[in-house]
Amino acid sequence: MSIIFISILMLLTCTSSIIWAEDWGSCASELDSLRRAASYASDAAQSAESAKNEYEDKKEEVEDKKNDLRSCLDFPDIYDLYGDRCESQRREYNDAVDDYNSAKSDYQSALSILESELSTVGSKIRWVESSCGVDFSPSVSKSDQLNQDFDKSNGGAL
Repeated sequence: MSIIFISILMLLTCTSSIIWAEDWGSCASELDSLRRAASYASDAAQSAESAKNEYEDKKEEVEDKKNDLRSCLDFPDIYDLYGDRCESQRREYNDAVDDYNSAKSDYQSALSILESELSTVGSKIRWVESSCGVDFSPSVSKSDQLNQDFDKSNGGAL
């Protein structure tokens, strides 16, 4: 019997703020808006993941091309296959650096877009709290974590 009483008491305590929400239509509208914002944020997270993978691939490619160029310069008799004083390898290296810089910029842009979308989700959550009469525990901002992850993955880059 006491378990039932405690359960009912907990249920009333947890839902008391929801019971007093006045405009369920507004609540539903804000929840739909949150769903859309979460969908956009999810798309942005997937784009950021894709940009990160491209960035890491280009970073590896730069290292490979740098090693090829270094080998050609150190041992031209073996590695200067075109007899052009390693200009072909130098051009490939420079192209790889350009691709790397482009991928790095794309990744930074993707992180910025994701941060903006996550901020929008946070705002929508606050609107849902207000419209639906609930109080969620505060969520932790991911922007600092996103920047730290980017800085970590950028360690030792050119």
